[in-house]
Amino acid sequence: MTSQSNSILVAGPGELDPQFAAQGVLDIPSGEGSIRAIVADGQGAYLVAVWVSSQCWLYRIFSDGGLDTQYGQNGVSKWSFVPGVDSLPTELIMQPDGKVILLGKVGDDPFKRQTAITRFNVGGSPDLVFRTRVLPDIDMSLPAGCLQADGKILVLVNRLNSSTTEHELVLYRFMSTGDPDGAFGGQGFVNILFNDERSDGKSVAVTDDAKILVGGTVTRDTKTTKAVGRFHSTGALDSSFGRAGYWESASGLAMGKMIVDGDTIICVGNAQVNGSSVAAVSRVTAEGVTDPAFNNGTAATIDIRADFPGLYVICRSVVVQSDKGIVFAGEAGGSIKAYVGRLSAGGAIDSGFGDQGLSSGLRKVWCTTCAFNRVGRDSLSPVTWEIHPDFRKYWGSDFNLAPSRAVSVEIRRRRVSTDVPGCYLANNCPISLNALNSSALPHGSNRNIVACSPTSP
Repeated sequence: MTSQSNSILVAGPGELDPQFAAQGVLDIPSGEGSIRAIVADGQGAYLVAVWVSSQCWLYRIFSDGGLDTQYGQNGVSKWSFVPGVDSLPTELIMQPDGKVILLGKVGDDPFKRQTAITRFNVGGSPDLVFRTRVLPDIDMSLPAGCLQADGKILVLVNRLNSSTTEHELVLYRFMSTGDPDGAFGGQGFVNILFNDERSDGKSVAVTDDAKILVGGTVTRDTKTTKAVGRFHSTGALDSSFGRAGYWESASGLAMGKMIVDGDTIICVGNAQVNGSSVAAVSRVTAEGVTDPAFNNGTAATIDIRADFPGLYVICRSVVVQSDKGIVFAGEAGGSIKAYVGRLSAGGAIDSGFGDQGLSSGLRKVWCTTCAFNRVGRDSLSPVTWEIHPDFRKYWGSDFNLAPSRAVSVEIRRRRVSTDVPGCYLANNCPISLNALNSSALPHGSNRNIVACSPTSP
């Protein structure tokens, strides 16, 4: 319930934040298109990537919801990876110097798009030194990327090898200049097979000691497991991690997202329990074993309330808050509604969060995989994306939902929790972004928002 104290409006958990833009709602200037990524720039503002008119449009939004009209040209930077070819933004990666890396896909045929990468200067102009790179072969999924401490860039791609027609999981590395790092794997990339099985990659991350983690799903016949592999900075497998370099979960689990939190690894996804689909969260130690201090050494599985419980549950967004609580998010049910949940550090459902540990009500959404930025008081934020209720859904290109007509793009902000500052939940797909603010702080206080890269259903 919204209340008023000392002339400051305070929203209850899950309500729109009245101190953001117009009562928690901001119209993004493009007026149409699909929000694909958002990232905090470390200066109190956010960069937003929108897929509109077959281009990538980048905006800079101030923390109060105002548009930075000095960014790009008249407040927008419009970009195509290849002139005249459909260019889809998928992830924004912020550099410490204020430049931003744009990861995406290019191609007019949605089934034959290739991964592309470029970089923008602080003011939104293209970085001509970095140029644009289009990776070979078809990307069968959506790429994932991250930045190393030395400025080198890692890009994980599920590609279809044009020569062999085989599916391959490939990790590329680029220099900070955008040139391929030929020393990585001896050729600028390494092929990855979790335990020599078919492997689908979802995430890449770097540990504090510069080791590289790749998270994904292993498929054996019809059975799947979550998997994490660890590699040296050269690209060689680190056989001291887990069993001969890899960790795998119990059978029946699939990876949605992997992140690093200090000396632990958090993996979210879904599982099958007694024929029903549920959300599943696992924690892995730095040594590569399932953490015995988390949920008695097993994955925490969570039934998600939906119109068709257990029919369709996806979990691919996660963040660890400053109190070590784990916030996870995804979509569920026949009507594809978003959900957000919170676990304690030990893996128990946090009954004080939302309605007995879950918050829902975000309509018709494909939840996205998060990218993270440390902002303000060292808190992280989960992100998903929502379709505005005014829209009809239909199948669009790349299996993403698309609006049936041109309408305004919105950002909305809501509170999630009362005890952890700076946590937001946003919503992706074509039109609106709903953000949940974790703390009703006085006007002008630092707030954090984090980005995501969308994932096809």
